[in-house]
Amino acid sequence: MTEKMASGRFRLKGHELMEMAADRRMINPHMVHLRAGVSYPPVNKYLKRPDDVDMLSLKVLAGIVVDALGISPEEALAKPLGFYFDYVSNDPNDDGHQNGAE
Repeated sequence: MTEKMASGRFRLKGHELMEMAADRRMINPHMVHLRAGVSYPPVNKYLKRPDDVDMLSLKVLAGIVVDALGISPEEALAKPLGFYFDYVSNDPNDDGHQNGAE
C-alpha cells in the first residue's frame, strides 16, 4: 500500500500577527505599515485577509515581524514555522487545517 503525500498550503497567521500589533498599540494595518516601512496593500492583505495570500514578500513579512512587532531578527528566526503559519489541507476528508505549534 502506498502512502499518499499530503497536499495543501501554508496560511499566514495574519489575524494573530494583527493581535500582536494591537498589543503594541497598532490598532490597524495602516499603523503596522507605517511602523514596518513597507507598502500598505500587502500588509493589509497579510493581516486582514490571510486566506487570500498565495505568495508573500519576505521583505514585507520581515518588516511586520521585526520592525513593527519589535521581534529581534534572531528571535524571529528561532521561532518555529508554526508561529507564523497554519497548514491548510486540500484533502476533503481532513478537517480543513492544522494549526502550527506556538
